[in-house]
Amino acid sequence: MILPIYVSLEKLDKRLLEASADLGADASRTFRQVTLPLSLPGVATGSMLVFILLMGEYILPSFLGGGKVFFIGNALVDLFLQSRNWPFGAAVSTAMVAIMFVTIALYMRFVLSRGDVRRAALV
Repeated sequence: MILPIYVSLEKLDKRLLEASADLGADASRTFRQVTLPLSLPGVATGSMLVFILLMGEYILPSFLGGGKVFFIGNALVDLFLQSRNWPFGAAVSTAMVAIMFVTIALYMRFVLSRGDVRRAALV
């Protein structure tokens, strides 16, 4: 979710923020009337990406495996809905997100250390 929002905010023209401040708007009004409307495409894109990935993690294994193959999505559903162990399910979910974040950060560090900026921009 962060990456599409970051891209939409990076494309935001800084002169619009300066013009808003010159016209007397405070920071919260500038955010509501300038920044938020211009970043809504990034918010929508990020929401769709997150929704698609989360739904795919649970539904696809049940469709493809027919319930015979056990994936992490199935384990999380079991923890939340069948076992009713919400704290452990939340901990496992957070751990999975942290593992993916660390993996992506290491990959980006490796790509950026090679000095190929054009390739890093594509990632």
